[in-house]
Amino acid sequence: MLAVIAFLAFQDYTYDLNGRKVPAPNANPDQVEERVVEEGGGRKVIERVVRRANGQPEKVRIEERKNADGSVTTETSVYRGDLNGNLNLAEKRISEARRTTMSLEETTTVRRGTLNGGMEVVERSERVGQTAGKVTNEEVRTFRKDQNGSFREAARQNIERREENGKVVEQVAEYQAATADGRLQLSGQRVSNELKRADGSVVKQVTVYGMALPGRASRAGELKLREEQVIEQRPAGGQNVVESFSIRRPDLDGRLSGDFLKVSERTCQKACN
Repeated sequence: MLAVIAFLAFQDYTYDLNGRKVPAPNANPDQVEERVVEEGGGRKVIERVVRRANGQPEKVRIEERKNADGSVTTETSVYRGDLNGNLNLAEKRISEARRTTMSLEETTTVRRGTLNGGMEVVERSERVGQTAGKVTNEEVRTFRKDQNGSFREAARQNIERREENGKVVEQVAEYQAATADGRLQLSGQRVSNELKRADGSVVKQVTVYGMALPGRASRAGELKLREEQVIEQRPAGGQNVVESFSIRRPDLDGRLSGDFLKVSERTCQKACN
């Protein structure tokens, strides 16, 4: 027997020059329906059907298995519609994770469809993490095929997450392969502070650093402030959640001025992802 566990609808909004909230152009609500199609014996299968406003269907099948050694294997298959409306397997992601209260080890393999109808491994990633008290450190390494068909490290993230004065503070440093020999260089950084309020709302402030924009002077490898973001989710009655997104950006001299500008808002059922 199928059990519907979630039914989500999204409506995006933007703001005009007068600050009035209006539906985003060409943005009709997407609908996402999730069903548990099998559960028991350490195995759970979820099917997610996405009905997009542009008419392109998508189905995601998620199978989670608890193994005898305590690890968890998650297999995610993504099916996308073609011009005739037929669903074809486009991507398969297999992750194996071993978690304890103090550590995390996870490996993920990504396969995508090829022109001859087969599936080819295009990406692998490794995640390791350690928790000490209220501080968690994680490293994520992503490997992709080079021109010779060999897997080389293409990206890396170093993540530190800690609880501090009632907030969750997260710092993420991002590295990308940026030299001819594939060496990684720091390409971006994000610092976020998340606070849960007593009324059920959640406010997240994010500061984003990256390489300098064209026309702005900077030294090689130096990161510049790109923007500050405020993401707020608040209950809106029943199962509705309203999420607003506001930003402010520095001028050419790197100075921040003025208030945050709200650029979008959306209403979701259950949760905004």
